[in-house]
Amino acid sequence: MKNYFVTEGSSNNYIGLNYMVKSVIDARYLETAKTELSDFEFVNLGELYTSLGNDDGAEVKIVLSKYALAFGAVLQGKYPKAKIVKYKTF
Repeated sequence: MKNYFVTEGSSNNYIGLNYMVKSVIDARYLETAKTELSDFEFVNLGELYTSLGNDDGAEVKIVLSKYALAFGAVLQGKYPKAKIVKYKTF
């Protein structure tokens, strides 16, 4: 089974450096995820699309970060056989 953790949309800004305090909180959130989900490939939305292509998502687990929740329905439509779950959302 392929495991993916979707960090956010297609930018390269994995931890949202909008504000200094916010970036520290975001960095902790993603570092915790990396520890808990060490067997997952961390990707943004564009990287996920490139990796899976037109696959139906069979044998794929996709975990959405709180920054990628908005893409859940789109991903379920594109990869109908994938197991899609949410990671800590608050």
